[in-house]
Amino acid sequence: MRSMRYRYIYYPEINLEELYDHQTDPNEWNNIAYQKANKKIIKEHRSVLSGMLPQLSWKAGSPHGYTIDADGNIRKDNFVSY
Repeated sequence: MRSMRYRYIYYPEINLEELYDHQTDPNEWNNIAYQKANKKIIKEHRSVLSGMLPQLSWKAGSPHGYTIDADGNIRKDNFVSY
């Protein structure tokens, strides 16, 4: 889902959320969905998406296969970069 400033994505199969700020990150390099400062933005985007897809629900907990650190940075588990 796209708002004027942000792009929000939710993958219910793995409980992963993505949020990108196109004002500061037009290439979508930094997923800021799990940073505490963005809780209100996530809540607003969830609400709009829920209105479009009422059958959609969000699960508690971390996304499957990812680790989130104390600062809200998300990392794919077992990711190998070459």
